[in-house]
Amino acid sequence: MGYILNACLKLPALNILVIALKVYRFPSLDCRHLSGTRGYCDKEGIRKLKRVIAGYPAEGIHFIDSGNYHYLTKLWTDKLRVPFSLIVFDHHPDMQPPLFKGMLSCGSWVKDMLDWNMLCKKVVIVGASDKLIRTVPEEYGQRVSFYSEATLAHEAITRFNFRIPSLSQ
Repeated sequence: MGYILNACLKLPALNILVIALKVYRFPSLDCRHLSGTRGYCDKEGIRKLKRVIAGYPAEGIHFIDSGNYHYLTKLWTDKLRVPFSLIVFDHHPDMQPPLFKGMLSCGSWVKDMLDWNMLCKKVVIVGASDKLIRTVPEEYGQRVSFYSEATLAHEAITRFNFRIPSLSQ
């Protein structure tokens, strides 16, 4: 079962995805009205978001529409009661120390999840840059694996004769 957490849809492709998922009757959870949740999430914002997702199971595919809300994955995984592995598709490892103590952010949520959720056995991050991968502390080496942006591009060329356009242009 999939769930959509609609935090701030702006991209046309994401709007099309939401329409398609609604046609197939996937629930859409609109959280745009919640303060204290964009990019950084304070304790009150976390409480509000946990109330929104409380009635939904964590299992499934979750489409989170904006990079400002990546940390919602941590809230979903906090609901799991069995060991799990997580695959993250992102250009960033999201393993920075938080800029503000007690705040969950789109750049720190993977680190926070690994530090506090002992049920998370492994995280595989697909698509991060080699430069950012090198910034991840060695202490996470046993629990985090990377399939870098460069590896993806190389395999696309060698296996499929396909060039991936640079996202930085």
